[in-house]
Amino acid sequence: EDGAAAMDQHSGIEEELQRMRQDAEHQLAALQAQEQQLDSREQELLALHQEALAKHKALEAKQAELEARELQYKASQRKHETLAARCAELQQQQQHREASLAQRTLELSRADAELHSELLRSERARFFHT
Repeated sequence: EDGAAAMDQHSGIEEELQRMRQDAEHQLAALQAQEQQLDSREQELLALHQEALAKHKALEAKQAELEARELQYKASQRKHETLAARCAELQQQQQHREASLAQRTLELSRADAELHSELLRSERARFFHT
């Protein structure tokens, strides 16, 4: 009886060990499936990270381009302002020259009229004295 009981106990232990071995194999398979899922998710996240980095670099390049354009615009604006100021200065000089020319023309017309008047007086005086 002791031998049969020992055999039954041994058989029960082997069955228990077999169940534990199967449970461990199931757990191992589940852990391996989880590990594959995590590896897959890690690859997805890495790809998303690379995409985000590429987009960030593209945005930095665009920002640098916009800053360069802004500098060009400001330089162009300063040049325009300088040219506008120079144009106003030249217009003022032109107006001054025109005013001076008009004044000189008026003075010359008066002088011409005086000379003409003097010439007429002189001719009358000569005509009447002769």
